[in-house]
Order: sequence, then structure tokens, then C-alpha cells
Amino acid sequence: MKNNTKWRCTECGAITKDSDLLRAPSPFNSTEILCGCPHCFTSTSFEISTGFDVLCDEPGCTNIASCGWPTGNKDDDWNGYRYTCLQHSKI
Repeated sequence: MKNNTKWRCTECGAITKDSDLLRAPSPFNSTEILCGCPHCFTSTSFEISTGFDVLCDEPGCTNIASCGWPTGNKDDDWNGYRYTCLQHSKI
């Protein structure tokens, strides 16, 4: 499964691919995964939207994603779902 989602840390502004985020089981809730920025080591619960903004998945674009749609193909580069900014939206 591919996941090319890009995230911007709300603390330091670093942009990180999903696969490079730090993840660990929460010591407070066994059903939750903590997620952290590999640049500033700020962590959050896997309510990832509280510590990271999802970015447009178009190459080179660093705008916050505000649109999305299923691609119909779980094996594509977006794991079946696109996240884009309005400029790159399907609309």
C-alpha cells in the first residue's frame, strides 16, 4: 500500500511524508497511536489534524489540501484517494 500523503507540522512548519512521521503506541490509551514530527519531535495523538496539516498531493505544491475524492484504484500512488488544494481539485 502506497501513501504519498504530505503533512506540515503546525509547530515548526516542516513538511514530511506520511511514512517518515514518528509513530508509537500511546502509553495512555492502548488503542491510540501517537504521531510526531521528525524535525521538532512535537507529538500529538493520531488525531493527526491537531498537529499537522495535510498538504496537496500534486508534486511541488505545498498548499493545504481542501478537497479530495476517491480515485477508484487502491493500488495507485494515492492509495485510492486524492488530497488536493482548490487549484488542483477535480472540480
